[in-house]
Amino acid sequence: MSGTGSSSSSSRPDSVVTIQISRRAGWMLLAALAIAAALVLTALRRAEPTATPVASVAKAETAPTSVKRQQPSRAAARRRESEPAPENIQVNRTRHETTVLHTDVAPVNAYGPLPASEPAAAMAETEILPVDVVPLPPSGSVTLNGAGATYPNLVYIKWFSEFNKLAPEVQISYQSIGSGGGIRQVVAGAIDFGASDGPMTDEEMRQSSNRILHIPTVLNAIVPVYNIPGVTGTVRFTGEVLAGIFLGKITSWNDPAIVSVNPGMNFPDHPIVVVHRSDGSGTTSIFTDYLSKVSSDWHDHVGSGTSVKWPIGLGGKGCEGVAGQVRQIPGAIGYIEMIYAVQNDMPYGSVRNASGTFLKAGLANITAAAASVPMPADFRVSITNPPGPTSYPIAGLTWLLVPLHAKNPESARAMASFLRWMLAVGEPMAKSLGYAPLPTTVALRLQPTIARLQ
Repeated sequence: MSGTGSSSSSSRPDSVVTIQISRRAGWMLLAALAIAAALVLTALRRAEPTATPVASVAKAETAPTSVKRQQPSRAAARRRESEPAPENIQVNRTRHETTVLHTDVAPVNAYGPLPASEPAAAMAETEILPVDVVPLPPSGSVTLNGAGATYPNLVYIKWFSEFNKLAPEVQISYQSIGSGGGIRQVVAGAIDFGASDGPMTDEEMRQSSNRILHIPTVLNAIVPVYNIPGVTGTVRFTGEVLAGIFLGKITSWNDPAIVSVNPGMNFPDHPIVVVHRSDGSGTTSIFTDYLSKVSSDWHDHVGSGTSVKWPIGLGGKGCEGVAGQVRQIPGAIGYIEMIYAVQNDMPYGSVRNASGTFLKAGLANITAAAASVPMPADFRVSITNPPGPTSYPIAGLTWLLVPLHAKNPESARAMASFLRWMLAVGEPMAKSLGYAPLPTTVALRLQPTIARLQ
């Protein structure tokens, strides 16, 4: 008995070792199989075509939603393959995906609403509207003629050219004849769309037999430019100081009102020479609108508009005329568009906003100005002297003036298609050209307005 028990006890360790070895071998085999499976999956994923990143205007808090649309015909697919995309847009031609706008209305692609069964993207507070644009051309060739504001001319030319690369059947021409000319021609029905740096008045709206929609495109900022002997730094201005200068009440650069808001700067006892626009312009409309808000004297005696009766000063045609005289005349001060000042390396001052902060105009604080003002349903709004510490005070929108009823359905469809593309893809181009883009909240609200075009 003892021998048998002894034999059983001595054999047990060998069996335990055998079982342990078998278990280890099993686990090693499973691990090897898992690694092999992972390698196979990785290889398959690398072989699969991946989506191409799309153009974007800023960072979204949530990932853009992609929705599949119906597979195009082979002929259409071949035609799209041959069409070049804009340099800053990468189109996923393999999967034919469209990323819809972050909006609470029906999702859209470049040429109209997607099928109702496809989900809209969730609303998100973003600075951009990402979109993968593969536009479907309208039936036949379409030409749209527009005219108006000079300020957005550069970005409009860029947009129209880039959109034409995606939709060669749509030709859009534009003449920068000034805001007043654009309003007159669109009211008369002589063009397909106008453009203005100031909204149409109620009287101008009544003069048109066609309902005119205001479509904001980019933002404008007006800056004070100066030529002060011996002064090279950034000069600070309050609204009261600017109104006093352009009213002719502040006549010397060493006036206490100027010196008090510019500590540490030495101003000469030199007369101030006022230079203003001699032509009607949206630039003047924005500047005088601001002065009317910050100065009761200006409001009561001069007022606002594209043209006003100036109390004092020399006239210059266009920003180039004002800037030219300011450069040439010691002691001169004028007002021009920020983009013109930057492009021509002209010093410009900072302006105190409604929160008491002195700001030098820049793309971010111009967009902040628009974001801080409630937007009416028709988008005709003044954004001068807005609330908020980061809002530049002399800012304004510029609009496309689009008739509600186009001359034919193809023109309406082409215009709506361009406007959707503009909001989704064109806005990032604006920054690269020195224009401040629309706040996302405004771009989102424009979607139902664009859908009304017919």
